[in-house]
Amino acid sequence: MVKWDADGGRIATTMFEAAAFRRGVRIRCDCGHTAVLNPYRLWWHFHSKHLDDEIEATMRCFRCTKCRRRGRVSIDMIDGGWTETALPMPSESEWKRAVARFRC
Repeated sequence: MVKWDADGGRIATTMFEAAAFRRGVRIRCDCGHTAVLNPYRLWWHFHSKHLDDEIEATMRCFRCTKCRRRGRVSIDMIDGGWTETALPMPSESEWKRAVARFRC
């Protein structure tokens, strides 16, 4: 379910919403390491493995590539600028099907 901020902007609560709103996902570890991830690839990763894509639920799934700790991250949504490319992209037809379900 989409949330709204004080200025009327949309706040993504799932990885699918982050992708639909074209927001990059910035992950910050407690050690200070930061990565900006592609929201389409993240959504597809969680969707294809039948995992919960709620932002709060995904926080425990991430492992820092620098210190190797798991679950000690914070997640922010930013405009564009993602740098991660290791995860596969969804096919265009799969993405269109998901968007059609989202609009219903």
